[in-house]
Amino acid sequence: MAPAPDLHAIAHQMKAAQDGVRQIEPFTSQLVGFDVPAAYAVAHLIHETRLHEGAHPVGRKIGFTNPDMWSWYGVREPIPVEAIVNSSTRVNPVV
Repeated sequence: MAPAPDLHAIAHQMKAAQDGVRQIEPFTSQLVGFDVPAAYAVAHLIHETRLHEGAHPVGRKIGFTNPDMWSWYGVREPIPVEAIVNSSTRVNPVV
């Protein structure tokens, strides 16, 4: 049986990629046992870190709803998402 993934290390790697605006390999291809509950736990750790750094919640991402992107990611329907958008990750639209 493979050891459980180190969620704190994954959260650190993911946050560094977000902050640096760079892509990384999917964790599912790097780690055995990285599943949906682990992904939500990592998202929570990142959110808690951002709050500790002074960010504050400003909204939620409610779903993966762009059907043009589904085939690229290998999905066939919206994916429920429980992501919190905060002041440090929000993108202001330019009109």
